[in-house]
Amino acid sequence: MSRRLGIAFALVATFTLAAAGCGAGAPAPQGLVREGADAAGGPKPDPGADRKIIFTATLSVVVKDLAAARAEVDRLLAAHGGYVARSEVEKRDQPAWSGTASYTLRVPAAGFRPLIDGLAALGHPERNAVDSQDVTEEFVDLRARLESLKKEEAALDKLLEKAAQPADVTLIRKERYPVREGIDKAEGRLKYLSTMTTLSTVNLTLREVKDYQPPTAPTFGTRVGRTFRASWEAVVSFGEGVALFAVALTPWLPVLVPAGAGLYYLVRRARRASAASAQESVRPLRRRARPVDPEPPPAADEPPTPPAG
Repeated sequence: MSRRLGIAFALVATFTLAAAGCGAGAPAPQGLVREGADAAGGPKPDPGADRKIIFTATLSVVVKDLAAARAEVDRLLAAHGGYVARSEVEKRDQPAWSGTASYTLRVPAAGFRPLIDGLAALGHPERNAVDSQDVTEEFVDLRARLESLKKEEAALDKLLEKAAQPADVTLIRKERYPVREGIDKAEGRLKYLSTMTTLSTVNLTLREVKDYQPPTAPTFGTRVGRTFRASWEAVVSFGEGVALFAVALTPWLPVLVPAGAGLYYLVRRARRASAASAQESVRPLRRRARPVDPEPPPAADEPPTPPAG
């Protein structure tokens, strides 16, 4: 690399460090005040500053008529300038629970709270949660980094125009590639944050329940009834399980019955063989044992023999 090009690279590095230092909070020159700062160069206190906040709500509502509730959701979205990002409807053949509808809604930040209030009024809200994430600091840092990267890229472009040697051109392009990559990433992240802070997200679930009654504190009689109902349902479920097992076992009977009979025959035969073997092993012992003749009793007219000495 030529000496002139090396000096130019040093100037670019110095310029980049100076720009980064100024963006990191270095004092502004006398007579100049940065945007968002006071005369002393510090942060400008502005309680009404534009904050970048991402709002996300999760709402679950029990409704009596799912079709009417879905039509009302469309009307509320049109009134507040929102749209449906995702929707899913599920129908179930049950008398008490006819179906559900799940939505992912996007609405401008100004209509976020009114939309939630309108959706909660569709029925009985089981869950109503709102989450917020302040990304103002990240947004400001990304803009400052993007500005610095663009200045560095412009300086490298000027050097690329003046480079005459192929080796110098290759080196400058190699240095320019990570700068351009950083610019693309910063711009993409800024675009995402801008979209998420401009449009808030509402995750909505509608559940249709016929003749719905809001839950109340259960009495003793209610608890007894629930306990008996749960126990009875367990008995019914057990009976259904036994019946289903018997039905599932029926096609296997032509296979299981012969197999069971054969197994029973083999086990019985093995037991008989074991018993016969045990008897055969006991017979020699009986043959070897000699019976002991008992001593005949004395005659009735003979006196008993006195014991010796």
